[in-house]
Amino acid sequence: MLKGMCGGVRYLKRFNMDAGRFHEHILQACKTYRGTVSLLDEYRSIPEVGVALAPNFFSDLGYKEFCKPDVHVCAIINGLEGTNYDEQQVFERMLCLAKESGVPPRQLDKVFYLAGSGNFYLAGKSIGDKWDGPQRRKALIEHLRISQGTKLEPLNIQIDSD
Repeated sequence: MLKGMCGGVRYLKRFNMDAGRFHEHILQACKTYRGTVSLLDEYRSIPEVGVALAPNFFSDLGYKEFCKPDVHVCAIINGLEGTNYDEQQVFERMLCLAKESGVPPRQLDKVFYLAGSGNFYLAGKSIGDKWDGPQRRKALIEHLRISQGTKLEPLNIQIDSD
């Protein structure tokens, strides 16, 4: 953990610990899909920062362009699309889905997380327990499949080659 903290401080030192420069760097990177992915790759160079933690860091700072490919999001995306994507692929699919649906990735992430976990933490409420998660995710997937007809085809959303 100490390696990760030290690495994070070194990362922030690149911006002379100037929040404005850091913010501008993020805004510039997030103008394009490739820039967003590149920013995450850059941040993952910090020890102990993995595929899910990097976008979570930026989304927790309030950047709506990011989502966390956690167990709930991964299970829902894979269930909807009939795939077995890893965390990086789920993150990329979430960016595509968000673009196609016209909502920020962070909002889509929150819907999937809340439905999958049952943990409505801001309201201090929880539905069931952590063992009910697979049933909740399955119910959401089935609901979305039914709302799209009897068979939900994998999405073929293309990202602009920026």
